[in-house]
Amino acid sequence: MKRKTFTILYFIKRSKLLRNGEAPIYMRITVDGVRAEMGIQRSITINDWLEKKGCARATTAKNKELNHYLEHIRSRLYEIQKDLEDEGKTVSAIALKNRYIGADEMKVTFVKLYTEHNNKLEDLIGKEFAPATLVRHQTSMNHFVEFLQYKYKQNDVLLKDITPNMIKEYEHYLRTVRDCANNTTVKYIRNVSKILNIAVQKEILKSNPIEKLNFRMNEVSKEFLSETELETLLMKDFPTDRLTHIRDIFAFCCFTGLSYIDVKNLRKEDFSQVGNDIVIRKQRQKTGVWYNVPLLPVTKKILDKYKDIPLPNNQLLPMLTNQKTNAYLKETADI
Repeated sequence: MKRKTFTILYFIKRSKLLRNGEAPIYMRITVDGVRAEMGIQRSITINDWLEKKGCARATTAKNKELNHYLEHIRSRLYEIQKDLEDEGKTVSAIALKNRYIGADEMKVTFVKLYTEHNNKLEDLIGKEFAPATLVRHQTSMNHFVEFLQYKYKQNDVLLKDITPNMIKEYEHYLRTVRDCANNTTVKYIRNVSKILNIAVQKEILKSNPIEKLNFRMNEVSKEFLSETELETLLMKDFPTDRLTHIRDIFAFCCFTGLSYIDVKNLRKEDFSQVGNDIVIRKQRQKTGVWYNVPLLPVTKKILDKYKDIPLPNNQLLPMLTNQKTNAYLKETADI
């Protein structure tokens, strides 16, 4: 394997003189043409600096001591280079600098990496991800932080300190304190696992501790409503407009096959006349796949019911949040 080129250069910044008239000394690390710079917290008078040699004139005891210090830093960086190679990590200018100043990836915390992930995800909302994906990961991060507070009385943890046992404790917390069902628990743990996989890709961790554990989703039998049940739902008079609205939205989903988010995103311009039929033509938010759904008499009747009611964001139905919709659906089912 081709060995990387690695150089260390010391220089002074003449444009940033200190109050005592001395120039601060900087170090430039270059690996395969890529640089990283940092100040070494030392300074020198401009006349005492040998620019071509990158060191001080050895004319005074102070300058000799400075040159010894520069050589010490150089030796330390070569040690760090060897350490990174022995650890199987990529030797880069940034990696060398970070390891030298004690800010390398080994000190990255779970919340820091998860926040970085969520910030990048937020930038891709509407391009690659739906807003609900960001909400899901924000909730997942918050649950893990609450677990750390509950179990360890801390708000964050170094990634290297996350162990299989800690994940088992988190599983127990989700099932007991948060009263999550099995599949919900597994989903939250998988979200954490995604962040730990990112840490492995960044060479922060050697392996993902969750890989040593076994979490399985339970198969869920998804039942559908019979024609009689649907008719009963449609004919039922509910005591409040709130539940009537939820019933109408649910019925619209049933008769179109659209998900909650696709109905929420539906607008007038998504309807087309095809012969004698009105067709909904749009892309699924989750998959981006185009669909064509004919507007049946029952779904047209539901839309006509709300066509003269001003709704936010030009929505066609009085949509609530996903969470409230699910809660009110349970209430509707009870009735």
